[in-house]
This record gives sequence, C-alpha cells and structure tokens, in this order.
Amino acid sequence: MNTIPDPQVPGSFPRRILVATMGLAPQVLTETLFCLVKRSEAPFVPTEIHVITTQEGAHRARLTLIDPAVAKLKALELEHDIPGLSTGLPVENIHVIAGSGGQFLDDIDCAEDNSATADLITELVRKFAQDPDCAMHVSIAGGRKTMGFLLGYAISLFGRHQDRLSHVLVSRPFQEHPNFFFPPAVPVVLHDRQNRPVSTSDANLILADIPFVRLRGHLPRPLLDGDNSYSETVKQAQLVFAAREMVLDSSRSMLTCQGIEVPLPPQTFALMAWLARRLVENGPEEGALRWDRDDWSGYMLEYERIRGVRPEQIARLGRRLRKELSSRNVLEDRENFFHEHLSRLRRKMSDSLGELGHRYAPATRGFRGNSRVELLLQPDELTFLD
Repeated sequence: MNTIPDPQVPGSFPRRILVATMGLAPQVLTETLFCLVKRSEAPFVPTEIHVITTQEGAHRARLTLIDPAVAKLKALELEHDIPGLSTGLPVENIHVIAGSGGQFLDDIDCAEDNSATADLITELVRKFAQDPDCAMHVSIAGGRKTMGFLLGYAISLFGRHQDRLSHVLVSRPFQEHPNFFFPPAVPVVLHDRQNRPVSTSDANLILADIPFVRLRGHLPRPLLDGDNSYSETVKQAQLVFAAREMVLDSSRSMLTCQGIEVPLPPQTFALMAWLARRLVENGPEEGALRWDRDDWSGYMLEYERIRGVRPEQIARLGRRLRKELSSRNVLEDRENFFHEHLSRLRRKMSDSLGELGHRYAPATRGFRGNSRVELLLQPDELTFLD
C-alpha cells in the first residue's frame, strides 16, 4: 500500500535528491551523506545525488568517490549498510560548470564565471522542484562561497515545504583531511598536519540545518516552469515584491501587473477594464460591480476601445446583451455571461501571475443574492493606455 509523502518528513518521498556544491574537497559529500543517513530522527537516504563543481572538482570527485580503485561512496554504503547509496551518483550527475564559450571551468574567478554558475544552479534546482514526488536536500558546504550562496538562494526561490538546506560541520583536525571521508565503522588512526596521530573515533560531524524563506508561493507560474537565467529570475522575483501597479492596454487587450504581462481575450479584457474604470471614477466604495443591477453600457464602451475588434463583433455582442436584457431569464443569462468571463479572467491571471494574481484578480464580496465584485486596488495603482 502506497503512503502519501509527508512534507514534514522529506525521507518519505519516493524521489529524494541531494544537491551539493563541491570544490577541491570531495569528502564534503560523503560527510554530508553520513550525517543525513545516520540521523536518529527522519534520516534522508538519497535516491539521486547531484554535484555542481568545476572541471578539477569533477576530476577529483570521479577518482575518489566513484572510481573502483578508491570508491569512497561505495565504502560508505558497505560500512554503514546503506544499500543503493553509491548508485545515486553516476558520472552524468556530476555537473561541470561551463563558461560562455562552452568550455568547462577550472575555477570561478570572474563575473562571467559567476553568472554561468548561477545559471546552472538555477536550471537544476528549478527542474527538480517541478516534480511533486521529489524532495530535495541542498548542501552548501563545498566549493567557493559564491557557489554556496547561489545554491541557497535558488532553493529559497524554488523550494517547497519538503525541501531542506544544510551545511556540514566537521571537527578539527578531520576537516578537509585528505584521508577522512566519513567515520569508518571500525575506527582507524590518521595523522594530522603536524604528523600527530588521531583516531577517527574522535571525529565529530554535525549537519547544521539552515532555515530559509520559501518564496515559491509568491512567484508567477512562468517563472517556476520556464527557463529564465538566474539574473532574469531574480529580476522577475523582485517585481513580485514591488509596489502594486496595473497597466491596462486596450490596444493589445493586455494587462501588465508589476511588469508581468497577462494577455486576455477582448471580451474578458473589457470586463477587467470596466471594473478598473469604475474604481478610478467612483472610488473603492462605489466602484464595486453588481452584474444584475448595473448598466452594462460601461462594459460595451470598454469593448469598443479595444483595437482590432471589428464593428460587426461589437454589434453582435451588443445584440446579445440587449436580447438578454429583454429575456424572461435576463438574470440567469447575464449571470452566465458575467461569470464565464470572470472565471476566465481569474484563471488567466493565476496562470500568468501565480500567487501574485490574488493581488489583482477581482474579488467577490457579500452573500449569494447580494454579492458584488470589486478590485482590491487603489485608483492611483491603475494606469490606462487608451
């Protein structure tokens, strides 16, 4: 019987991904894995391991973690009885940062290299976060500080409730010791930099969980599902937290909310423009719309303003509304028309704006039979391009 994964228990998800930055010390990966799988509460055993590193970092990772001559990842699996752990890191899961010309980087030492690193991290984290059956654990312990910052920022942008962020802390003299990858099941003696013997039984490893702000719920859907670069993603995310602003462009039947465009069918755009115009002309208190009582001539005026709508289309819609006004089922007919376009408007805004759509989509107030529809905006937050 399949159980539903619990976001509070990332290890309960069928697909479990460890994403880690790595520099020239591949042991940071096995140290992190040791802590994750040996936790007394809520252990996290990855089904996939993805490493982000430079060309030299990838070379060291392949030879020390995967190559059968050393195979430290396999050693961790066998010594601590973690079946299948080593299969989570095939060579293709070692992601080498490529520069603008496509060449793999040996180091990150200029603005262009930082940009390439940011784009790779953004691409991977966004892709993994699109899978609802996946839980991510992100480790920022390895590599340059900028790599860790960028990975932490990416999980803040795209991370869900089941995703986690951490940094592994290793006591001296085992920190970055070339022969220490994890505490072996049977302690061994190593020598520190002063050639002093030390026992691995004294090694202390701590996985420090790092709380982070999850911004995903506030970002527009195209940003979560698209392929924007890191810089473009940040730019679009900043718009979400900017002051509210809606621009209504009748020439294109287009809304623009905080810089994000929302294309609408003409009849649906006319409904939003009608609501917005009422708000500007009558104020928040009087601008609310009662579809069953208000004069629909204002709606027709907004429809006629839309460039590209042909005269015969305007006439056809006018006849339809006039017919409904004279119909015995006038309220039912007008309600169907109104709610059809109100639902379409809310759906289009949600698709383009994500959670940000709640700021701008029309709200319904009151109870059935005495309800009204209004925009929760101020008149100075609206601009018309007629």
